Amino acid sequence: MTKEHWEQYCNTHLTTITPVLIDLGFTLESEQPHLSGERYLLSGPKLVLYGERTRDHLPVIIKITDDHVAARDLIHERTCRETLERINFAYQLFQSPRDILFAQHDKYTISITQYISQDVPFLDRTLEEQFFLALKALESQEASHATTAEHIHLITGAFDLYDGARYQHTLTRYRTEVDARPVPHETKEAFDRALESIRTGTTLLDRYAGFLTHWDFVPHNIRVHRGSIYLLDHTAIRFGNKYEGWARFMNFMTLYHRALETALDTYVQRNRRSEEYETLRLMRIYRLSELVWFYTNIRTHAEGSLRTLTDARIALWTQALVAQLTNTPLSETVLDQYRTTRDSLRDLDEQKRQQGLH
Repeated sequence: MTKEHWEQYCNTHLTTITPVLIDLGFTLESEQPHLSGERYLLSGPKLVLYGERTRDHLPVIIKITDDHVAARDLIHERTCRETLERINFAYQLFQSPRDILFAQHDKYTISITQYISQDVPFLDRTLEEQFFLALKALESQEASHATTAEHIHLITGAFDLYDGARYQHTLTRYRTEVDARPVPHETKEAFDRALESIRTGTTLLDRYAGFLTHWDFVPHNIRVHRGSIYLLDHTAIRFGNKYEGWARFMNFMTLYHRALETALDTYVQRNRRSEEYETLRLMRIYRLSELVWFYTNIRTHAEGSLRTLTDARIALWTQALVAQLTNTPLSETVLDQYRTTRDSLRDLDEQKRQQGLH
């Protein structure tokens, strides 16, 4: 979807859906950051809106779509939340936002959940606070380990199951798609090396499979409220390698908080088996490859300065991938140069959206 088409989509459906929401007892906030900036590349035919319940001013998140595929995702997300509450083989679980309304209105599927506030954004906390919150959240995922046929039966249908073979199969597909796109030779070469690493490490990936993991585990998908950790975006939950969530989180922190990435890396290296540390490295390779694939995939739809920024992202994450493949640290100079480029190319709407996320 182009930016122009996205803006038309938003304007058309906001005009239609606003009176429907009022009839249902909800009003929208005047500013909607999830409709602007780079969102047109990420959202698909779905609106994510801030609002409140009229009768008691309860803040809510409203997701609306008229697309049958996106509607299935909303239904799936609700199923995931409900199943997560029923899992009986976990020692501790995350809190989840409370479901307020799930409805079908004409062509629209509407999902409304409670908005979870937090006093201090994750990245504004001290390094020590961030470390222990991240460790608590990541180890909570490890506490949910599907080890019996009964466990598998409970989660099948709600969550995807990933083992070493599926990671390898998925990365093979990504490599094929990257090969077909106009990306630098070094990116394709890094992808080939990454795929070979995953092939070689399939047995190790299987050894630590069957764990609940959130494949998009980053600060904007968690909330810390009164000491409890709330998990957002339940469509990103699946059962796979125990270090997949670690990998996503640490790759994110490579750019946003290098000291936290280092602290978590050191923790695993010093406190867990060497084969677990190698498993973490393999999952970081897999997730970095996925990140490169993602940006090569959306590059076709990016326009103007955003396409230039997408090229810079492909270059950055290729270098991060090579660093993991060679077991060497990514240069701070590379990161600083990318940040400068990113900040110069982002428009004001995207800068504002990022403030809301992070």
